Formats: sequence, C-alpha cells, structure tokens
Amino acid sequence: GKLYKAVGILDKGHVVEVDRGGLVAGYIGHTTKKTTEKLEEALGGILFIDEAYSLAKGGDDPKDYGKEVIETILKYMEDNRNKISIIVAGYDNEMDDFIDSNPGLKSRFTKYYNFKNYSVDELTEIFQIFLLKEDYKTGKYILHNYVKDFLKKYKNNSDPNSFGNGRDIRNIVDQLKLI
Repeated sequence: GKLYKAVGILDKGHVVEVDRGGLVAGYIGHTTKKTTEKLEEALGGILFIDEAYSLAKGGDDPKDYGKEVIETILKYMEDNRNKISIIVAGYDNEMDDFIDSNPGLKSRFTKYYNFKNYSVDELTEIFQIFLLKEDYKTGKYILHNYVKDFLKKYKNNSDPNSFGNGRDIRNIVDQLKLI
C-alpha cells in the first residue's frame, strides 16, 4: 500500500484486510451493504481478501451470499478503477475455481503471483524467530541436527497443496509449548 502511494498509483496507500466473514452478512441485501462498507473503507488503498476462494464455494446456492460479494466487488472495481486495488489470496487450485466462478473476475484479476514454499533452511530460521518471540532459546546444534531434520521430514510428508509454511511452523512451536 505504501509503495503504491509512493509511486502515485493510490491516494492513501492503506490496506484493509478481510476474509469471507468480513464481507458476507446473514440476510439478503445486507451482504451488499457490508461489502460496500469495506470497499469504501479501502478506497484510496488496497482491499486484501484472504481465502477469497471461499466466496465462490456456494456455487449457485441462493442461500450462499458469496456470489453477491463477488458481484458487488466487480461493480465497485469497475466504477473505481483508478481509486482502489483489490488483492485476492488463497491456495492455487481453489483460487483457480474462484477466478472461474464469474467471467468478470478473469478480466479484472490479470496478475498472478505464486509464492513458493520456504526451503528447510528458511523454515528453520522461521522456527528460531518464533522461539525467540516466546523468549525461548535453542542452540545451533539442536537447530541444525534435530529441528532441521524434523522440518525436512515434516515438509516432505505434508500435502504440498495445503502446506502452510510459516503458519505450520507457528503451530509446531505452539504445540511444543504444551509439552
């Protein structure tokens, strides 16, 4: 957001982060209002929608308001083309389904960035950072001979489509605190 502001793409450069729950309401007509409020809040900056694929999971089910969110966003994007940036994020396969759920999405979301999973060395560094945040310390011998080996096996045995990178490391550290 700050970069977009610095180069003159956006006026404010702030970021508003939401997920499905921040956009979908429980009643007909309320979803458009809730979504529009978030879009207005992000105007001049970036609306970042995490796990955006969840908006398209309902398909044509009239009880699922994700479609209403998508339609509201598409109209708003068109009406405010130079005033807002919208970034959608999620797992690769699910995001492909999301983009295919409405023909307007493919023509408006034209830039894709796939982030590679961290290497075992990077995961080990992240593990150490999480430990330090919790005021735990470990020696280099433990990190390089046990943690690194464990993370290598953990990563190799994980489903590559749902491997959570830093989130998985945070969860491992949280589990270690319980032991």
